[in-house]
Amino acid sequence: MSHALLQAEDLKKNFRLGLWRRRTFDALRGVDFEIFPGKCLGVVGESGSGKTTLGRICIGAVFPTSGRVNLRGRDVRDLDRRRHLPRLTQMIFQDSNGCLNPMFKVRDLLLEPLRIQKQSINTQSALKWCLDQAMLNSELLDRRPHQLSGGQRQRVALARALALDPKILVADEPAASLDRSIQASLLSTLLKRKQETGMGILLISHDIRLVRLLADEIAVMYKGLFVEQGPAKLLLDQPLHPYTNKLFSAVPGERRAKYPDSLSGSPNQPEPGRGCPFRPYCSRALPQCTEAVPEMREADEGQRVRCHIP
Repeated sequence: MSHALLQAEDLKKNFRLGLWRRRTFDALRGVDFEIFPGKCLGVVGESGSGKTTLGRICIGAVFPTSGRVNLRGRDVRDLDRRRHLPRLTQMIFQDSNGCLNPMFKVRDLLLEPLRIQKQSINTQSALKWCLDQAMLNSELLDRRPHQLSGGQRQRVALARALALDPKILVADEPAASLDRSIQASLLSTLLKRKQETGMGILLISHDIRLVRLLADEIAVMYKGLFVEQGPAKLLLDQPLHPYTNKLFSAVPGERRAKYPDSLSGSPNQPEPGRGCPFRPYCSRALPQCTEAVPEMREADEGQRVRCHIP
C-alpha cells in the first residue's frame, strides 16, 4: 500500500480570545486523517467548524496546539518554511484578494513562486503553462489584482499554487467566486492533476456538488470534530450522523434527510460544557450523550461515525 502523502494525528488547536477576560476557543478538538497519492479528501461543514484552521495547519501557516501533521513522513514543523515546505504543499485561499500582492502584476505573481525557489525556467514557457492551467488570457499579464474580477483573481491563485507542482494541494473554497462554466474547467484541471501526477488534495468546501465530483473520501466537521467520515459515494448516499443528514438535506437536489427532525434545538441554546457537542440540537439524544464526547466507531465498508447511538 502507498504511504500517505499527508497524515494528521490527533490535531488540536486552541485560540486565546479577549483582552481582559481571556478565554480559550477550541478550533480543533482531535482530528485524524490520511491522504494518499492521487486521492482527494473533502471536508464539509458549516462556517466556524474549523475547516480553514485545519487547512492552514496542513500547510504550516499555523502550528497545532497538540498533535502533528506529517508530510511524506516528516513533521511539518521540521521542514524549512521557505525552501522545502512550498514544494510539498500549497494552498488556494478562500480570500484570493488577500493572498495576492496588490503591487505585483499578474506575470510577477505567477513567476514569484518559481523565483523564490530559484528554479531555472524559461519565462515565456512558464507563463504559458500557468495561464493554461487556470484558463487565463495572456492579456491579463500586465494587470494588477484590483484590475481583475473575483473569478480571475481566484484563477491566478490556482495557477500560483500549481506552479511548483506540489504533492498536496489544500483548496479552501476554490470555486466560490467562479461561474459554472469556469467551475467545470477548474474541476477538470484538478482531476487531471491528481490522476496524472498523483497529487493529493484536501478540499474544503460548502459546495456538496463539487465535493461529490472531486472527493474520494468525505469528512463532515462540526465544532472542531469529524462527526462522520468515509468513502464519498457511501457517505453521500447513506449518511449516518444526524448532523450529516441535516447538512445534506439543505442542499438543493440532494436526498431528503433520513432524520428530518434531527435539529430540534434552538441555535441560541448554550453549547454544552461536556458531552456530545451536537446534543442540544439532536432529537435522539440519550443520557450518555451529556457525559462524554462519542468516539469515532466503524460502521459499514469504511464509514465511521461519532455517535453513541448504533
